[in-house]
Amino acid sequence: MGSSELPRAGRPEELGFSPARLDGISARFRRDVEEGRIPGAVILIARAGQLAYAETFGWRDREQEAPMEIDAIFPIASMTKPLTSLSAMMLAEEGRLHLAAPVAEYLPEFAGRTIGIERVPAGCAMSVQDLLRHTSGLTYGLFGDTPVQRLWREADLMATGQT
Repeated sequence: MGSSELPRAGRPEELGFSPARLDGISARFRRDVEEGRIPGAVILIARAGQLAYAETFGWRDREQEAPMEIDAIFPIASMTKPLTSLSAMMLAEEGRLHLAAPVAEYLPEFAGRTIGIERVPAGCAMSVQDLLRHTSGLTYGLFGDTPVQRLWREADLMATGQT
């Protein structure tokens, strides 16, 4: 997507953005490139069909010293979490999802949740916000070697063909 496909606002303030905060974004990404944390980035921020901010940082190909371009295409992975989070925030904005609500309010299967291999009652209900911040206590058996993760792997929960 080229930045020319959306009209650029005259000033970010016209769209409700702080130029100082946007400058902070630029400074952070420049620093991340300089310190080698990332090779490069493209950041676009739009509101109401207009670009408030469109900047490139670093390299599209560091070894070839090819600068990042606004329409660069590069592989990204694991977009389920940000897209799900965005959808959840849109529902929250519409008043159809309450972030502080227990997950069990929406998914009754999570009522009466237990924790650990001892399966003791949880001290508090898992909230929608906990899911969004990844503080729910849910885990994957693929990573780590805690007792819960070992049980997860032994149960073969990732086997294909499950319903």
